[in-house]
Amino acid sequence: MASPTINKKKFNKNNQSITTMKKKHILMIAPASIPVTGAEAICNVKLLKVLSENGYKIDLISKKMKYTHYPETNLAELGLSLNSVSIIEVDNKMSLKVIWQHLCCFFIFGTVFKGAHWAYSALKVAKKLCKENQYDAIITKNSPSELLGHYLKKRNGLKWIATWNDPYPSEKYPQPYGNGVNAKLFILEKPLLGQIEKADIHIFPNSRIRDYMKTYIRIPDKKARIIPHVVIPREHQDTPHENLRIAHLGNILPPRDATTFLKAFTEFIKNRSDAKIEIAFIGQTPNSVNDYIKTTHLEKYIKVFPPVKYEESQQILETYDIQLIIEAPCKEGIFLPTKVSDSMQLGKPIFTISPPVGVLNDLYTQGHISYFSSVKDEKNILTTLEQVYKDFKNGKLKTYSLEDSYSPKTIFHQYDEII
Repeated sequence: MASPTINKKKFNKNNQSITTMKKKHILMIAPASIPVTGAEAICNVKLLKVLSENGYKIDLISKKMKYTHYPETNLAELGLSLNSVSIIEVDNKMSLKVIWQHLCCFFIFGTVFKGAHWAYSALKVAKKLCKENQYDAIITKNSPSELLGHYLKKRNGLKWIATWNDPYPSEKYPQPYGNGVNAKLFILEKPLLGQIEKADIHIFPNSRIRDYMKTYIRIPDKKARIIPHVVIPREHQDTPHENLRIAHLGNILPPRDATTFLKAFTEFIKNRSDAKIEIAFIGQTPNSVNDYIKTTHLEKYIKVFPPVKYEESQQILETYDIQLIIEAPCKEGIFLPTKVSDSMQLGKPIFTISPPVGVLNDLYTQGHISYFSSVKDEKNILTTLEQVYKDFKNGKLKTYSLEDSYSPKTIFHQYDEII
């Protein structure tokens, strides 16, 4: 007798089968998505995966840099099922063509800034897609997609959902990343803030970045939503080992600085010369890190590796005990690093060195981050490092269990209600 066919259905929050409902069709304009070359792209690809696996029909417009220093992960490697993918290559090196494209941006979009010329190149594709399809909404993610979001809302009447994983424009990044909320914009860029205000919905990964951007952009509370980065659990098998293994995945370039951590680690080794511990920095690191390691003879404990593809980074993290996150010394930490969700999906504990006021300290207080130290406090970092080592030796490293607010099901429902 033949085995029965099992039809696995996905359901919305009202227990309606998604397969019997009208599929929602969206246009996502996310310059940083495919190919995957950084943290923003990782966030966007995870969201694409969650929406597409729950029945959404998605047309994606993304960007490929002509010159890049990072390993690329392409569409075939990601296993995504999208309706269409348009990847617009752009050259950021100054040329007459690039200058002309920037001038065209001003006349078409009413504003211009460095890098806006990608929107000019992508506009033809966006117009064609809007002519051929009826979209429930357009989602824009990272610059200069907001130019297209405003344009298509105005010309085509599309519902525009703008997402902000980082403050925008980049000039207004908090110090020391940028010049803060009072940073002056180039005169031709100023209309951009008024255009951003026209979005129907603004999505932020946490309340701190929302409140930060509301100091210079008028965003009514009814238009603002807090939706964190989605955490997609990964099955893996931890392999027991004798050494405590700590990994920092991602770039650690200025204004992030590993010096304070390295000084604390030097003291740790002085106090525990027999410590069985390994630290790996995987990503772009300044020469000063390598120089410090050599000068202090820490090569036995600390290794530096070049950037790797995202999937490989996750496989590497599976073999380590804890992920290290080092933030810049901001007055307030408003960023939610992608590394947090990467650790959560593997159930790995996090040791973060961050501003004492900020998102990661909030998560530590709430129990989502296992170990926390203030970014400028060498003694506190040393004390925390000793606690991490003690917990490891006693088999009591604090682990993380996924909270529902980060789960694919919750994130999908939040987006589905908006769209």
